[in-house]
Amino acid sequence: GKLKERITRLERENADLEHEIDTKHKDTSEIEAKLSQLEALNDGSKIQELEDKLRVKNRMLDDQNDSISSLKRTKERLERELNEAEKREDELTEQVEDLDLQKRKLEKEVDEVRDKLDSYQSEVHKANHILSEEKSQISSLTESIRKKDDKIKT
Repeated sequence: GKLKERITRLERENADLEHEIDTKHKDTSEIEAKLSQLEALNDGSKIQELEDKLRVKNRMLDDQNDSISSLKRTKERLERELNEAEKREDELTEQVEDLDLQKRKLEKEVDEVRDKLDSYQSEVHKANHILSEEKSQISSLTESIRKKDDKIKT
């Protein structure tokens, strides 16, 4: 995204600066040619003026070379950062996929445990129902025995 845009912008600026450098080299070559002609004519003031211009252009050229080097270093650093960020993104995506798989396994286990719990609760309900019926039968038998005992006693 933004890193790629910055890299593209820096590459464009880099190309512009390289073009300017080529232009400055041509200017410098022309000045040096004129300087040679004037030296042949031995015109001292023109030579000094051209030497001054040449010095200024050389200084500008050095500054632009420094700028280009700096931009290239920045571009390389940004490319490294982008590669590291993409690598980290891949690692995180893999971790998310692993966690998602673990989550699905746990959800399956929870469903299985719920099914077992439902089954156990159903069994407990049936057992309680049977127990209740048996208690009721015992109660009836106990009542019946008590009545017989009462008859026997009377």
